[in-house]
Amino acid sequence: MPSSGPADAPQHVTADTTMLRAIELLMAPDTDHALVYALVHDPEFRLATAVLATAASSTRQDSNPSGDAPATHQQVQVLRALLQVFDDREDHLRRFLSQLMVRELVGTLNWNELFRANSPTTAILREYTSELCQDFLQHAFQGVLVELWDSEESCEVNPHLLQPHDDLSKNQKRLETVATGILDRLFDAAAVFPYQIARLYRVLEVEMTRLIQLDQRRSVPSITRFGSSILEEHQLSSRSSEERKSNVSLPRLSSCNDE
Repeated sequence: MPSSGPADAPQHVTADTTMLRAIELLMAPDTDHALVYALVHDPEFRLATAVLATAASSTRQDSNPSGDAPATHQQVQVLRALLQVFDDREDHLRRFLSQLMVRELVGTLNWNELFRANSPTTAILREYTSELCQDFLQHAFQGVLVELWDSEESCEVNPHLLQPHDDLSKNQKRLETVATGILDRLFDAAAVFPYQIARLYRVLEVEMTRLIQLDQRRSVPSITRFGSSILEEHQLSSRSSEERKSNVSLPRLSSCNDE
């Protein structure tokens, strides 16, 4: 007789328990696990994309359909665990992230909606780049941020936020000097910029260039067709006008002959 004890009671699966199970599976130490193999070695990265989309979209569904809500702690854990699966598999990770970027570029009709704050692609790129860029960011910004923090001089240029003792012109010049200094330090820190990110954004640059050129090629024939249609319409209108003139004159000629 089947038992009706608590062990046989149906378990209520929530978004939280699903997230925790995903994290546990992704963090499994067995690198030959079938799940890890399916995540990493599928040329189309279908399972990895599904895990990523689920983790990144649950906040939009639960709290903010517009997709701008911040990621929860568990979502960040899933993203980091997914990235950890690709440890020591840099080529696979680069192909995975490249596919995500290209898919979003090709699949987004309105380019104003590209790489929204909480899209799956943006979510994992944010975690990946923040992990790799620590040294670069410290090298580039730590000094200037300390200087700005310790400085008593204002760079405020918003007229509505100026203090009575502020001089807008001096603040503007001070702000431009700070901005120039930050730009110089960014160039100086280029040597420590992570090459992995540079390679990823090269993929983005190439794909964007391709799509822009494709869009330009598509627009040129449309102009040609538009011009041809205008010419054809003009020729048709001219022939119709001549026929009308001919038809109008014929009765007059015949009537003259009758007279």
